[in-house]
Amino acid sequence: MDKTERKYFPAELHCHTVHSDGAMTPAELVENAAKRGYAAIALTDHNTSSAYAEAKARADRLAGFYTNSDLSAHGERETYTDRSACIRMNGVSPAYAGKARAETESAGLGVIRGVEWTTFFGHILCLYDGAGEAADWRKFKKENFDGFAEAAREKGAVLIAAHPRRLGTPVGTGCRFEYNESCFKYFSAFEVWSQNEPNDSPANRLAVKMYDGLLCKGYKLAAVYGYDWHKPLSDAKLFANTYIGAENASPEALKDGLRRGDAYAALGISAELYADGERTPFGAEIERGIRTFELKIGGGLCPCPAEPRIFRAKGTAVCRMEKASVGAYNAFYGADKHGKPETACGVNAADFKVGEKSVFEVQSGWLRFEIFGADGKPLLSASPIYVK
Repeated sequence: MDKTERKYFPAELHCHTVHSDGAMTPAELVENAAKRGYAAIALTDHNTSSAYAEAKARADRLAGFYTNSDLSAHGERETYTDRSACIRMNGVSPAYAGKARAETESAGLGVIRGVEWTTFFGHILCLYDGAGEAADWRKFKKENFDGFAEAAREKGAVLIAAHPRRLGTPVGTGCRFEYNESCFKYFSAFEVWSQNEPNDSPANRLAVKMYDGLLCKGYKLAAVYGYDWHKPLSDAKLFANTYIGAENASPEALKDGLRRGDAYAALGISAELYADGERTPFGAEIERGIRTFELKIGGGLCPCPAEPRIFRAKGTAVCRMEKASVGAYNAFYGADKHGKPETACGVNAADFKVGEKSVFEVQSGWLRFEIFGADGKPLLSASPIYVK
């Protein structure tokens, strides 16, 4: 399939049930995910995948309902754009959320089998198939984790760093990522955002800085969001989701999209990247030179909290600006407790008005894009593209 034919599917990659510390049964999680309009979820209970069979069975039943003749009696599924709309069948509402969900190639919800490795030195989402565990998390230590991560990746697992800059010891032992940086060579993705109201979180701002620093050091990681979903919809606040570029919404196709780096985190909007007028997947390689970039913005799964205003291009590949309508700068992100920069390199950036094309010269390195609302808070954080 040509790369331009891939669609972006909304997914939630970080979910919990009563099989660990969640408040929902696996069936309830699947039902609530269908209501939200996800194309797929990853089941990531703490150190167990025991909920997978029940969740998959419920998703299969929903797929049968949404595709049977009863649905036609209520109209086409694309018409269900009101979250309060409720067609009761098996206690589930097919309240699909707008264009993003209507574009999925199947009415069923994909369930990705996984686990959240929950350890003293960090939490890692491990998405994998098969009956056996990808690794024994009880044996993880700082000095041996790289080997376990490498072995899991060789088995086909997709590893994602979860809430990497959340408060750690003594407030939340293990919640902050403290494994050796070298392990990221075996990871596919990184939660740049997590939890409720992700656009207004100090921990997420630090996670974005850490992510950019890892890109500067040559690690290739997809930018994703993790709601860290524990409670039903009635307790939900503002949430984002991960969009993954894939041929379809099957678990394996979505994992392949993460491996390619074709993903972005977004809140209330969706987007597609165009380079010199051609649709370009995130994670792709492009040639150096003077290039024109545009992010075409569409609707998301929840209301957008602010009008999209600023389109930011940043990275080590950003060079001479031809046009920067809002501003350009060089950013050394933050400092550690010794006053040294957190990142190993400077990150050039240029801000443009949303809707206009950005033109600048790119050189070897990485380049990624962000969208900010009228309130100055982020609405989108994308995985990079790479300049040869």
